[in-house]
Amino acid sequence: MKVGYGALTPQTVVQGLQIKIPDEKEAVVEETSFLKKAFQAAIGRKRETGSLIRVDGMNDVLVRFAKCCNPIPGDSILGFITLGRGIVIHRADCSKSFELDQDRRLEVEWSGTQGPEATGRTVTVRVVCNDTSGMLKSMSEVFAIHGINILNAQARTTKDLKAICTFDVNVRNTQQLSEVMSSLSKLKGVIGVTRITHA
Repeated sequence: MKVGYGALTPQTVVQGLQIKIPDEKEAVVEETSFLKKAFQAAIGRKRETGSLIRVDGMNDVLVRFAKCCNPIPGDSILGFITLGRGIVIHRADCSKSFELDQDRRLEVEWSGTQGPEATGRTVTVRVVCNDTSGMLKSMSEVFAIHGINILNAQARTTKDLKAICTFDVNVRNTQQLSEVMSSLSKLKGVIGVTRITHA
């Protein structure tokens, strides 16, 4: 309306509408600023207990473990900075980690503070075996011998007289997991033992 009355010139209106587009240098600074803020936020938010993960030599950085690959101590891992969720830890061979922005990737490592008394991480183990009496009891005993707590167990049978048993168990690291899987595979009637890594 002011343009129609001559109070504002069209040139003034156009100048007021101009949007500043950042050049490449400014865009890089903005991206760096985002990464710096996210990293600082992750460092600033301490966990109540010591972190399993060390980032740039620092423990107690806020981390979350990706559900898509469920890493446990001993796995090769990568960290990715997120805004508000700290650093998300993926297994190095996780297919989803290849889809993420590689500019936000951090080199991370297990802190090595895991002792025998540590609570560990949950992992899923699937056992395929013959459907015979006492198999579930035998498998449970193997977990107990290795000091592994079973958090959840499911079993189903197939038409060809096989049983598929899935266990959610708490393990300290990949070595303990490997040992129990080896012992399970030696049970009479067990056909195969695998670690389930996807959610």
